[in-house]
Amino acid sequence: MSLIYLIYAFLFALTLGIRTYYSRKYKPDQESISKGSLYDRILLGLIGLATLFPFVYIFTDFPSLGNYQLPENLQFLGLVLFSGVPYFLYRSHQDLAENWNPEVGRNKENSLITSGIYAKVRHPMYSTFLLWGVSHLFIFPNLIVAPMLLILMLLFLPQRIKREEDFLKELYPDYEAYREKSYALIKGVI
Repeated sequence: MSLIYLIYAFLFALTLGIRTYYSRKYKPDQESISKGSLYDRILLGLIGLATLFPFVYIFTDFPSLGNYQLPENLQFLGLVLFSGVPYFLYRSHQDLAENWNPEVGRNKENSLITSGIYAKVRHPMYSTFLLWGVSHLFIFPNLIVAPMLLILMLLFLPQRIKREEDFLKELYPDYEAYREKSYALIKGVI
């Protein structure tokens, strides 16, 4: 395994550890969860597989169809981008604390979080997953592996964000004011 893929595996394990820690620490109120549509659940499953598929590629070179040469300095750029993923995921979870819910739903003691990383960006976890997908474009020299996660996130996020924002508008009277002074995903872009 190359140094690039070793560093990627370390950062992946760190990201998985952060997500697992917060998933166990903050259990949502199961009665209030909206599971979403079949489309939503299928895309979430595919996104989960797309985060693991690079390891199939790393260890087996499958699918070799679509391989191309990628300069090592671009792969390191991809690692620099990917190194932001564990940090921003940690920061998002830390700032949300017990308000985090893996689905669209209310926890028992929810409050609207508009500080920390949420001061300017309403969905920093989703921004983090987009960053993850973009980093794959630089890390993996394969036309199938590189764009897979990003494409799935771009299919998933618009409908998920709409559903979540509709829910939050109903839950918090001051959500619309927060929405107007913040960005959905990336400050200054969207």
